[in-house]
Amino acid sequence: MSDAQDQLREEIDRFQDARRRFHRRVAEILPVGASIWYRHGRHLIGAEVVGHTVDELRVEGFASGKVYWIKVSRVESCEVDP
Repeated sequence: MSDAQDQLREEIDRFQDARRRFHRRVAEILPVGASIWYRHGRHLIGAEVVGHTVDELRVEGFASGKVYWIKVSRVESCEVDP
């Protein structure tokens, strides 16, 4: 492989490692069962975490009872029972 290909492969590996670390940390900080609040327009929505992907949370809305995905970056606050 060329030098550029080696460098690209190293960067891709670093990126994938960082994503895995991020996913593990999100799962530690916001475990299944955690309560979160996020903005949807002008509304603050409450939900319970029911699952994870690398950068999204599967949540069940407190008011609606619906289950859906949201980006982790949308979370404004959270509460985790000990």
